[in-house]
Amino acid sequence: MRRLLLLTLASLALAAPAYGQTPVVYRIAVNGTVENGLAPYVARALREAELVVGVINREPAIAEALRTGIAASGVYRLLFRALISDPGEVRSFFEDTVEPLVSYDRQYRSDLLGTLEEYLASDCNMNATARAIYAHRHTVAYRLERIRELTGLDPASSEDRERLGLGIKAYRILSPALPR
Repeated sequence: MRRLLLLTLASLALAAPAYGQTPVVYRIAVNGTVENGLAPYVARALREAELVVGVINREPAIAEALRTGIAASGVYRLLFRALISDPGEVRSFFEDTVEPLVSYDRQYRSDLLGTLEEYLASDCNMNATARAIYAHRHTVAYRLERIRELTGLDPASSEDRERLGLGIKAYRILSPALPR
C-alpha cells in the first residue's frame, strides 16, 4: 500500500545573531512515497535549509519575516524553492527588474534601491518615504523617475510594483552569489 509520507525536518530552528536569542523557525516539508524513495526529497529539503540559513544570517529583515510569519515570508519561501529548482530563472528575474538599480547604486554610490524599498514599504506614499529616508519629497519623485528610466518599470503601477518588490526579494537572496 502506497502511503504519502510527510516528513518535517526537525523544524529547523535558527538563532539569528541580530535578534539575540529569538529563534527563527523555518519548516520544511518533504513529500514522497515510501516506494518511490525519499532521498531526492530529503536532499532538496536540505539544500533549501542550507540556503535559508545562509540568507537569514546575512539579511536580518528576511529572518524577521520568517520569524514573525508576516506575508513577505510566503514570498521568500516561494523564492527559496524556485532558487533550488531553477536558479537561472530567479537570477533572470532579478536582472529583468532591479539589477539596473543595483548597478547604478554601485557605480554612483547612490541609493535608488533603498528609496524604492522604502517607497514600497510606505505603501507608495511619497511624503512618508521622504520622511523615512530624510529627503525632500521632490528628491523622492526624482529618484522614482530615475528608477522608471533605468528599469522600464513604473513604481506607480500596481503590476510593476509587484515585479519590483519581487525583484528586490530575489536580490536579497541572490546577493552573495552576484559579482561585486
